[in-house]
Amino acid sequence: MNWAKSILLFLKEVFITRTNGYVDIRNKLSFWSHFAENNNGVLKIKHTVSKDLTTLHIIIPREFGQIEIWESDTKPFKIYCQFETCEELRFSVIKKDSIGRFCDNIQPNNIHDFDKEYQYNFQENSLKEAILGSPIFINFVRDSNLFSITANKHSQTNMLQISATFGRAVQSENDMKSILHFFQFIIYQVLDYLSINNENSNNKNEY
Repeated sequence: MNWAKSILLFLKEVFITRTNGYVDIRNKLSFWSHFAENNNGVLKIKHTVSKDLTTLHIIIPREFGQIEIWESDTKPFKIYCQFETCEELRFSVIKKDSIGRFCDNIQPNNIHDFDKEYQYNFQENSLKEAILGSPIFINFVRDSNLFSITANKHSQTNMLQISATFGRAVQSENDMKSILHFFQFIIYQVLDYLSINNENSNNKNEY
């Protein structure tokens, strides 16, 4: 990509909004309701006092805890889960901002499309390879509007909090199914990593 095209791409990303700040989500209520029912979840609908803003919130029970999903008129689609662990764990996969992509276009540092669109940080290589190297992850990210995935442990409660945020492109029950499947894949990779790590720790203590 030459310099002129890079400048045009940068200006378009900065000055043309790709997602609306306000989106009326009342027309999503039907497929949110079906999705909650089909996944043994509970749908909660919240309104502001003036009833001009709506929030949709689903809670889905799972064996490791509960998965929560939100979207509102002013905030994008978010999926979240937390569970207790003694392990220190932290990772992030975040879509680069316009300036980051602009710099990559001028001076590319990576040959992979994923590296051009996202920046990531993992403490453990084995977990990074299990997540980023999986076809499930690669295919999903290629076809979705993923903004970020983050995992952080709350130091005071020992709760590991995992969340993913998406753009406004979640427009059907099938979209929500794909996101739930992807998010559960992330959770199970984390649980597998924690289980293996715990086994290794126990084995060391036996010697």
